[in-house]
This record gives sequence, C-alpha cells and structure tokens, in this order.
Amino acid sequence: MTTNARKFRILLSLLMPFAVVTSTKTTFHETTFPNFVLILTDDLDLTLGGTASLPKTKRLLTNEGLNLSNWFVHTPVCCPSRAELLTGRMFHNLKTPNASAGCMYIDVSSDLNNTFYSNYYFAQHFKKIGYTVGMFGKHLNLYNPENPPRGIDRWMVNGGGNY
Repeated sequence: MTTNARKFRILLSLLMPFAVVTSTKTTFHETTFPNFVLILTDDLDLTLGGTASLPKTKRLLTNEGLNLSNWFVHTPVCCPSRAELLTGRMFHNLKTPNASAGCMYIDVSSDLNNTFYSNYYFAQHFKKIGYTVGMFGKHLNLYNPENPPRGIDRWMVNGGGNY
C-alpha cells in the first residue's frame, strides 16, 4: 500500500464512526478507494485498562485491524464527540446558541432538513464519490432521525440514550 493510500485510509477512519463503507467501481483521480469499517467504542479509557477486559475484541479488531493509539478527542463527551466525527466539524462550529436545546449542546434535531444532516453529515459526501455507507448501533444520544440521512444505504441505529 502506498503512503498516500495509507494516509487516505487513516483519514477516512478518523471521519467515520461505527460505519461500514464499501467502494463501488467508481474511481476518483484514477485511484480506487479501499473498503473500510470503523468501529467507535465508548468508555475504553487507557488509564482504566482500555481493551484489557475485552481480549477477543482486541484480538479481532485491534491486532488484526487498525488501532488509533495516538487519538485525541477534542470534546470528550458522548454526543458532541460523535457529532464531530459524523460531520468533521469542531464543537464550536456545531454548538447550539440555546443551551437548553439540541443534544448536549449540539445544534441538531431529528429533522433531516436540519443543517447537521443536510449540509454537514459525512455520508452524502462519501456517496458522491462512489461509496456504499451503512450506519449501525448508537448514533447520537438524542434527536436520531427515523429515516436515514442522505447518503446512508443501510441504517440500523438505536434511539441513543442519555446518562
């Protein structure tokens, strides 16, 4: 794998939480993009042992996949952190002006016309370059749409959750 392909693979993995993305025969700048799966887990703090309590998971995903061992989260709170990954935008560009609205201060609603889904959401951008995108598991804590956002081909998410 070339250095540029490796960098692109890492970049894509940074942008995609708990998603399965596969490339079709579409090419972009004469390069076929690789297929990848990104699995985002919560509460595996290295100080508390990280994946030590999950040896099978570690063997299957970390040892035989890619582990981002030097990963820093800009906003280490569930909904804001997930929103940053789903959009590629920093918290200060996603926060709501009204502290009592949104999902843990993220300016989002379950309406797919909300700017979060209509402009920022990652899937539509990947779809344009030929990827098939699936989203499974926990999406956001609140305001999960009933139907998939633009660009999502397979959608099986739960209602989120709150602390």
